[in-house]
Amino acid sequence: MGWGVNLRMQRRHAEALERTDRALEVEPDNALGWVNPARVLHLLGRHDEAVADLDHALELAPGDAYAVEIHDWMASAL
Repeated sequence: MGWGVNLRMQRRHAEALERTDRALEVEPDNALGWVNPARVLHLLGRHDEAVADLDHALELAPGDAYAVEIHDWMASAL
């Protein structure tokens, strides 16, 4: 997941999504792994997909503080 985060921070969004998609193929139950692509999708204006990824993260780890924080931030930004 680290590469996806680094690429997002460099604003290399397409590459970040590719990396996180590959990581999630290997570890689909990694709740935090769903947060980074949600952040990238949000930056790309793909808000429905971003919220869906965050909802999935929260299904995997209900009440996860980081996922809840990003979910709330994203909801307030819409």
